[in-house]
Amino acid sequence: MNHPLSLTLTLSHKEGEQRSTHAEALDASPFAHRGLSLSLPQRGRAGVREKGCDAPWSRRASYSLWFLVLLVQAGLGALPMPPDPATRPVGTVVSWGDGVIPVFEPGARYSKIAAGYAHNLALKSDGSVVAWGNNVYGESTVPVVAQGGVVAIATGWRHNLVLKGDGSVVAWGLSDYGQSTVPVVAQGGVVAVAAGTYHSLALKSDGSVVAWGSDDYGQSTMPVVAQSGVVAIAAGSYHSVALKSDGSVVAWGLNNFGQSTMPVLAQSGVVAIAAGNYHSLALKSDGSVVAWGASTVPAGLGGVVAVAAGTYHSLALKSDGSVVAWATTEPSFSSNERGQSTVPAGLGGVVAVAAGSYHSLAL
Repeated sequence: MNHPLSLTLTLSHKEGEQRSTHAEALDASPFAHRGLSLSLPQRGRAGVREKGCDAPWSRRASYSLWFLVLLVQAGLGALPMPPDPATRPVGTVVSWGDGVIPVFEPGARYSKIAAGYAHNLALKSDGSVVAWGNNVYGESTVPVVAQGGVVAIATGWRHNLVLKGDGSVVAWGLSDYGQSTVPVVAQGGVVAVAAGTYHSLALKSDGSVVAWGSDDYGQSTMPVVAQSGVVAIAAGSYHSVALKSDGSVVAWGLNNFGQSTMPVLAQSGVVAIAAGNYHSLALKSDGSVVAWGASTVPAGLGGVVAVAAGTYHSLALKSDGSVVAWATTEPSFSSNERGQSTVPAGLGGVVAVAAGSYHSLAL
């Protein structure tokens, strides 16, 4: 008989004269069937705090957790371990970067993935949603209404959006700017969703865009050109991007790095878009990628079928199932110091990618 076990890993460190011992819970659903409860701390990092929250818990904490799990395996039986990037089963998730443990549910298959600040969502083939990672604001606690009938997912900084098959939207997590409070106009007829740091977007079936949450930089104030003919949306940290039916791109909101100023190459022939912290991406019909704001595209990049933009990095999925990653050009941050732009050796057969703040996902 298995007995419930609570495993808590607590780290302490000093920043100046202050000591942080903040702990937060992880979603332990992959381990629930073993009676295992997990709790991890956040690791503070000077210079990257926002709204009083520390940076994600460290990669060292992640490794320490797996070491402790191994110590108790004898009493619990074999626990699922991270999949090898080169030999993982189809439909599983691989993660790299700073301290995010991928989800491991034996036999589970996922169809879509999304990466937030330090948490993730995965959509299962049965229309249910799995969340894991930091859970300070409940962002990794999936509400009952999102446990079935879901067709699309999106993650913001500390909140989530899911689109249901009936065209309604469900949101949860941090809502200090109302980003998780879905307006009436977005409770039906929605075909796509996107989540920024403190704002949310919904694309309606009539080609119009609805925004709610923070509007400090105009990211939630729809320009006239985004009120019709839109076929895709993306939300950056403080700006928004829309793809029009004619293949042109429109952006609005914060523009401190030029992330909302369209280059000529993004004014036609675009088939997909992505928005990061201070940069934006457009995938062209010829498989090339255009970047503007605090990002440039690696020389010779082509054959791309999907793009994703994180806080400090970008991902491109190629037609051969390989992944290319690169860092942003923001001068104040070493954009790959946590490994989010270092693709695991042997990774292939990828069908989808997602970029978080300091980590990356591949399906």
